[in-house]
Amino acid sequence: MPFYDLDAEMSVIGAMLQDPDALKLCGTLSPDDFYNPQLRDIYRAVAALHARHDPVDLQTVDAQLTKDLGEHMTPDLTQLMVRTTQVTPTSANARAYVDIVKEQSDRRALMRIGSEMQRMAQDRTADIAVTMDDARQAMRNLSRGVSDWVGVGGVLMDTYGALERRMAGQEQPISSGIGPLDRVFYGFVPGELTVVGARPGVGKSAFAGSIAVNAAMHGAKVGIVSLEMSQIQYGQRLIASSSLVDSAKIRAANVEEPELERVVDAIAGLSSLPIEFMFKCRTIERLSVAVQQRVDERRLDLLIIDYLQLLRSERKFKSDYERVTHISQALKEMSAVLEIPIIALAQLSRANTARADKRPILSDLRDSGSIEQDADNVIFLHRPDSRNDMGVNDKDKNTFDGYVERGYHYLHISIEKQRQGQIGSGNLLFDPRYMRYTAIDRRAAQWAV
Repeated sequence: MPFYDLDAEMSVIGAMLQDPDALKLCGTLSPDDFYNPQLRDIYRAVAALHARHDPVDLQTVDAQLTKDLGEHMTPDLTQLMVRTTQVTPTSANARAYVDIVKEQSDRRALMRIGSEMQRMAQDRTADIAVTMDDARQAMRNLSRGVSDWVGVGGVLMDTYGALERRMAGQEQPISSGIGPLDRVFYGFVPGELTVVGARPGVGKSAFAGSIAVNAAMHGAKVGIVSLEMSQIQYGQRLIASSSLVDSAKIRAANVEEPELERVVDAIAGLSSLPIEFMFKCRTIERLSVAVQQRVDERRLDLLIIDYLQLLRSERKFKSDYERVTHISQALKEMSAVLEIPIIALAQLSRANTARADKRPILSDLRDSGSIEQDADNVIFLHRPDSRNDMGVNDKDKNTFDGYVERGYHYLHISIEKQRQGQIGSGNLLFDPRYMRYTAIDRRAAQWAV
């Protein structure tokens, strides 16, 4: 093996056995970065002790190895461990030793990836889109130092670190900015796929746009993939919501002078927000590459897709069910691997129109691939057509017609799945003139918003 440095691997272990400061580098390597199998076992024992905040020295590591290996523990392993402390030039250079080991490990991994990609490229029965996607993912994992195996100590320490950062206010979920939702929904967190489902015309695109603006105003870098609307259409919606100028007037170019001033001010304010759009991305493969690039450049914290069923794939499928299943699984994997929250809008089937209770349920997604299973969170929007709809709160039945007469859409919003939290529901109003959502103030006068 040309890419292997025994001296560096031994020096890493030797430095960590002698110097507590060197142990701080423990997380920068995985056991698989060691080519020598015996040194790999020793490092795994060192990392386990360090994760538990236990002392690390020759005696404790020897005990951990005996526990880990059982009858496979040999005197040779103990002798090798002692030898590492003797051959290490100085623990002060631990970082340099780690870098050497990591570089050699990356070179070996790159050789394996290259060999596998060459084999797959020569296989004419292999789907080229799958091959290219696998190659991109393998290269990304290599650049990020992803290891297949993570010890329980590492998992728990990472979890505790995340808890500390959240308690200190350093990492917070992205809230929607929509009161009835935020009271029940924990928020959009890295690694989770959230599906927002609704029938056509209910306002899910405006809903996603509202979340995007709120997130960006709080510092999150937002990416919006619009597969349904054009650049101008989306811009008109954002301007109407921010300027409080009727969207119909903006579309018809019938804006009066005072309103035009508000439009100009809205454009100035919105232009400074960290929001980027993609209007021509049509395949999940192209989206994956574009999103990976933005995340690597630290230019993306939240991704919104409008909407999921319109995404295509370079792969061939026998049915739309298989295609949508592939896409929803790819989005879930993208969210988990890139560690960003993804919001995917989804069109619901017409199944609810035949039920007495027309509020959407999870089974309304089942005709659309495996979205229901892949999503970490599922949020439904429902627009009741009368005060007798089961989605209308009893407290709003007397004012329902008044809201409708004033041009508002009365909506029922429900969290039907939240992997890390509770489910629940609420109501809100949507004003299609200004593309705005607002909570219902039942304490105010009749029909007040």
